[in-house]
Amino acid sequence: MRRVIIAIGLAMLVLGISPLAMADVDSNSIIKDGVEYYIKTDKTIYDLSENVNILYRVTNLTDETVSLGWVIDDPLAY
Repeated sequence: MRRVIIAIGLAMLVLGISPLAMADVDSNSIIKDGVEYYIKTDKTIYDLSENVNILYRVTNLTDETVSLGWVIDDPLAY
């Protein structure tokens, strides 16, 4: 689970999605280079240690093949 949270955080940094903007229950999406990045949470505010439900969707809006990926280098994750 920690890797997923780190991966989403890295994706948000790369895509320029503000954590404050993501706090809304409403969806947030951006389109960059023909790819739509969509993220949504089920609540606006979470308590410490509470589970977070996140929907993160990536949609290729073009006919071209797109390769996505990232590397997580966190020694605490192992």
